[in-house]
Amino acid sequence: MNPRATVALLVATLLLVGGLVYLRTNLAPTREAGDAERYAAVFAPEDVTEVDIVRGSETISLRRENTEWRLTAPVADRAATEVVERLLLAARFLGVRDRETVGDPAAVPETGLASPR
Repeated sequence: MNPRATVALLVATLLLVGGLVYLRTNLAPTREAGDAERYAAVFAPEDVTEVDIVRGSETISLRRENTEWRLTAPVADRAATEVVERLLLAARFLGVRDRETVGDPAAVPETGLASPR
């Protein structure tokens, strides 16, 4: 075989493999891209280990210890695992009606999206 043809085929193969790797790492698969457009947050509820719920100046903190959920703030106590799992599922499938694309985080209050009181 001609050495030039071999080198050309090698370069073409390397470019093709490099392009596939680039596309695979930078573009979300179709289902993930659809979920990212449809839902506010895409995550696996079983991967979550802690949840902080902030309301005004009060923060409620939940932490997973092994298979059980524990309330760590404002008091330390057990949490109902089923309730926390329902909360995570509700957060996971929270739908989006409209997205506001703001490039500058400082401009968020101007759009009316500042944190509520």
